[in-house]
Amino acid sequence: MKPNIGKRQYIRAAQRVLAAEGAGSLTIRRLGRELDCNPANLYRYFGSLDELRVYASLGCLRDYLRDLEKMFAAQPDPMARYFGVWECFARHAFAHADIFDQLFFHPGHQELEQIIRSYYALFPDEVEAMGELRHVFIQGDFDLRDYLFLEELARGGYIAAADAAVLNKISVNLFRGCFKQVLDRNYDQAGQEREKEQFLTLLRFVFAGRLLK
Repeated sequence: MKPNIGKRQYIRAAQRVLAAEGAGSLTIRRLGRELDCNPANLYRYFGSLDELRVYASLGCLRDYLRDLEKMFAAQPDPMARYFGVWECFARHAFAHADIFDQLFFHPGHQELEQIIRSYYALFPDEVEAMGELRHVFIQGDFDLRDYLFLEELARGGYIAAADAAVLNKISVNLFRGCFKQVLDRNYDQAGQEREKEQFLTLLRFVFAGRLLK
């Protein structure tokens, strides 16, 4: 058996198992076979198998972050970017609802921000292309991510600064409602697309009455 298995290797092995066999197959014994090591070594780096599962799930954000990078490069208008961020997040979250639920909405993961920072310290290449926006995405507070973009819109004169907090609550709660539908009903791709478009329609309707320009 291999005696020196590092944290990166455990995370990558867990990601391989998740991708190939699903969440139910990610067990300590399965990782021991995957890495040819003593399964108990996992506890040198992770408090539990569930913690490792969160680390491994962050790999599912790679495509999401790449799409965000492309959207920001192609879209210079801050207002259009705001809706682009939500469109991108909804598309990926609805397609991988179980994983996004665990990462962003699970009540037992208050330590998510620390895990995210630790993960991207191990795999900095996965976010280096985000540039100055890196600080927005390397933190686990879902509500704060939206608020940071709303602050940018307020500074640019698109919305009143006093409206930012209210719009933050509305946009986040709208998303949570649509996301729960996808999560509970296990929509296929067509259903995910319909729910995403409905969410964006409602979001634009809310903002239409608050835009200053």
